[in-house]
Amino acid sequence: MKTKNFLLTFVLIGTIALNVDAQQIPNSGFENWSMKIINEPNGFSTSNMRVSTDTGNVTKVTDSYHGLFAAKLETVLSGNQTISGMLLIGTPGNQSINGGVPFTETPDSISGYVKYNIQPNDTAFFIVIFKKNGTIIGQPAIATFTGSQLDYKRFSIPTYLSASNPPDSLATIITSSNMDPPQMVGSTLTIDSISFLNSSEQYPNGDFENWTAVNSGENPESWSSYNNFIINGIPEMSFKTTDAHSGVFGLRLISLTAVVPPPFGTGVTDTLAGYVFLGASNMDNPGISFTDRPISMQAFVKGTIFTGSEAYIMATLRKWNNTTHVRDEVAFTMYSTGSSIPDYTQISTAFNYSMPDTPDTLEIVVMAGNLGPGGIIMPGNEFFIDDISFTFPVGIDETIKDSKHSINIFPNPTSGKVTVSSSEKINVIELYNLLGEKVFMISNFNQITTNELDFSDFQKGIYFMRICNGAKIYTEKVVIH
Repeated sequence: MKTKNFLLTFVLIGTIALNVDAQQIPNSGFENWSMKIINEPNGFSTSNMRVSTDTGNVTKVTDSYHGLFAAKLETVLSGNQTISGMLLIGTPGNQSINGGVPFTETPDSISGYVKYNIQPNDTAFFIVIFKKNGTIIGQPAIATFTGSQLDYKRFSIPTYLSASNPPDSLATIITSSNMDPPQMVGSTLTIDSISFLNSSEQYPNGDFENWTAVNSGENPESWSSYNNFIINGIPEMSFKTTDAHSGVFGLRLISLTAVVPPPFGTGVTDTLAGYVFLGASNMDNPGISFTDRPISMQAFVKGTIFTGSEAYIMATLRKWNNTTHVRDEVAFTMYSTGSSIPDYTQISTAFNYSMPDTPDTLEIVVMAGNLGPGGIIMPGNEFFIDDISFTFPVGIDETIKDSKHSINIFPNPTSGKVTVSSSEKINVIELYNLLGEKVFMISNFNQITTNELDFSDFQKGIYFMRICNGAKIYTEKVVIH
């Protein structure tokens, strides 16, 4: 079992109501891991690695029009994001699709067989784009599907190509939902036997007979990482490790150099850093549902960080805004280090609250490199993290009692000066207001176990004092009157 920072009682800050069910971070000790192996149709990239299900949302099915297999696309809910089933030849770009596969003929039309069940207000798409020297020629060949078609039905669309101006490549987008939101969960499209009319060149794997099992790499359960995108050429950079602070496993991230094709890389040598985030494998980082207001975040970390680079842990609490249709930031905290840490060390960083609202989403990101545009990632970084936890305010009528490690705060309530005594050495004392903002911290003590603090200049009200004794953390309400 992992060593936990047990919190005796909790309180919802806005109402000062006792909350004994405050949420904790799932799989916070990185004990549980899983590996996703997905079947991918040869010649295509898919949306499979973006969703949290074990099979993905583009699957090989035996319900085919011809041959053994067909491809079924489904729009699913992954975390709190709706992900359309998608087959691609090429890579998505700004209102277009980049790259493709060689194709030099000018067929009259392209056809295939489909069956579908598209939800109301949704539309499935089949789009083929022909290009020459990277530029689209003619018009895109587009078929749309709405409503329900229970049996296979043939579709055919013109290519708009001219024999005098043949292409050099083609790209494809096939989706089970709208290209832009809203996409409706439950929309499905099954497709098979794609072919050209009047062309000796075949549509690549158009009968969907050829599939390859792809290993996504191992991820901690409830978390995702760049490992989900190994199929896109990203190397594995986050790992399960037995070099843990407690329990059996921890999380290890590295940075390295590699050549990664677009859209994740430049096609030339890049320096990349391991990147792990809480929630489903969607690079928009949707996070998880979360409705509490923690005071601070703790974790145990160590690692080798090269000069000029950093590693960081960032947590954000958000709330959906029904007017702007985005999630506003409720609170934020970040720990970063540009120095090597030889042994596991507990870190603590306070949440800074920008609004008094209750959040609905928690995002946590861990990276073995610098944050944001212009950040420097040095190859060779190695960052270990284990036992992430949150500290919450204690209940109004609760005090901290421990038979072995007694902490006393007196007088409380106080008009100014407070004495904190402990049977163990105190490492850090922090004070937070009702918004969860850290308003005071001290770590340079004159006394080992007894310390006098002066809060005479603080506004009257309720505060929460957080006391760190090595690996133990205690929190208690303090009233200044």
